[in-house]
Amino acid sequence: MKKKRKLSVFIFLILTSLIHPTLMPAANAGVADCLDISSPSSSLTSSTLNISAQFSVRCTNAQIGSTGGGGVYEVTGESFGARCSGPRSLSTGMMGTISCSIPIGGSLGSTRYSATSSTIKVWFAWDFSTKFITINHQAIPSRVVATVPTPTTSQNPLPQQSSTPNPVVIPQPTQKPVTNDQALNEILGLVDSISEQINGLND
Repeated sequence: MKKKRKLSVFIFLILTSLIHPTLMPAANAGVADCLDISSPSSSLTSSTLNISAQFSVRCTNAQIGSTGGGGVYEVTGESFGARCSGPRSLSTGMMGTISCSIPIGGSLGSTRYSATSSTIKVWFAWDFSTKFITINHQAIPSRVVATVPTPTTSQNPLPQQSSTPNPVVIPQPTQKPVTNDQALNEILGLVDSISEQINGLND
């Protein structure tokens, strides 16, 4: 009787696992759980924010799966301008680097102005497991927009010119004043001239 009961329980467990496999505990943890990410670093230039981290794989082949992990890397909260690189497939004992480049300024530049940290998200298509690492860095500067200076008006505007031209004034030559000596000489000369004419008539 006891053997029949044990056999019934065993068959029930087998049928349950076939019909509802999700009720059974997972044999392996996700790929993200056996991926160690450490040593974050960053560098900031006038046009790009670069962040990176080191990783090592502790996963077994069963955890990684036949596709080799299928890692996808991205910066959370960033636009399409951010680019990340890292291994697209994993293997047991593997070590490497995850790097991301975030542009600053421009139409695809970062809009997280003054942010002092960024988070890299790593997820795997094999089991959809996800892992995050936050990296501290310098504050992301605001985008500088070139401004065109507006013309300023003078406080003392120039006087408007009249449509009729001003008359041209021609200076007249100035006569020198006649002195007494000059007047006397002129009279004496006139007298001498008259005397000469009279003497000519008498002759």
